[in-house]
Parts: sequence; structure tokens; C-alpha cells
Amino acid sequence: MKDIVLLVAGALLGWGISHLYYIKAKHDSDEAATAQIRILTDHNAMLQDQNRMLTTALTVQEEQGLVKLNRDAQGKITGRQISLEAHAEATSSSGAELTTSPKQ
Repeated sequence: MKDIVLLVAGALLGWGISHLYYIKAKHDSDEAATAQIRILTDHNAMLQDQNRMLTTALTVQEEQGLVKLNRDAQGKITGRQISLEAHAEATSSSGAELTTSPKQ
């Protein structure tokens, strides 16, 4: 009987320790996930600010005639037009001399 009581007590003690460990691990995991979400939210806000600044700078350059931008139906910048101009010039000369030789 003593062995059965000790077996049950050991099992309950082991379960209790494991349960506390997993509760703490879940809490730590939730804190880490919350920290990652906060970092990603801050990073996203920073990227949106950079996008606004870039859009403003490109719009000012477009208004001054420095660049020509492509826009979609909503007016968002989708690209930039690059105009290229080229000029090519070439000269060529050749000469030849025709001689005939008798058949042998």
C-alpha cells in the first residue's frame, strides 16, 4: 500500500512540476510574441514614413520637371519614365581592283 501511495504522490508531483513549467513556458512565449509584434509594428510605421517622404520628394521633382513618373489609376507612383536620346553617325569607304588572268 505504501508503494502505491508513493507512486501516486510521485506521479502527482511530477505532473505538478511539469504543469508549472509549461505554464511558465507559455507565458514566456506569449511575451516574446508580443515583443516581436511590437518590433514589426514599429518597423512597419518607419517604412510607411519613408514611403511618404520618398513619394513627397518624387512628387516635388515631378512638379519641377526633373522626372516623369508613371502612376496607376489611383494616382500612386508605380515607376519612373526614363527618356533616352541617341545620335549615331557612321562613314564607310572601300576600294577594289579587278584584274584578270588567262586560263591555264
